[in-house]
Amino acid sequence: MKREKQLMIDPVAAELFYRNEREKIKINWFCYEYANLYFEKIKKSRKLDKYRQRHSKGEIAKFCAHFSLAMKKSVDDLLRGLTDQTIIDDEYIYEFYPRIPAKTADAFATAAGDAWEEMFLACANCPTRCISERYAYTDMFDRLYEE
Repeated sequence: MKREKQLMIDPVAAELFYRNEREKIKINWFCYEYANLYFEKIKKSRKLDKYRQRHSKGEIAKFCAHFSLAMKKSVDDLLRGLTDQTIIDDEYIYEFYPRIPAKTADAFATAAGDAWEEMFLACANCPTRCISERYAYTDMFDRLYEE
């Protein structure tokens, strides 16, 4: 099925979260939403002004997608009882930017935490249940397009 027009234009593209129909699952939708929220937090962070000047919106979006998808491990660890809270791991930042200064990594982690808190506040009233039904198929990705 060919899609004509994307209805919603987000800085982080939905296609970064699935390669085929089987990957259109709720946890990937959650990651897509989180990545876009994280992008906005990075955009607004004064501590990341220099970073934004040196990196394109496209590169920032790819980083947000990488970080968000990496957070699935933290969510899984929490739900499997391996940790007692979701961990924002600096490792996810250094995987993408191995030579980033610690001060910048800290600013990324702060923005990630702020986005995470905001995301969970929004999730509290959302009927989609992206975390508890994380491997269930969702048509939310398809709803981004007009046929």
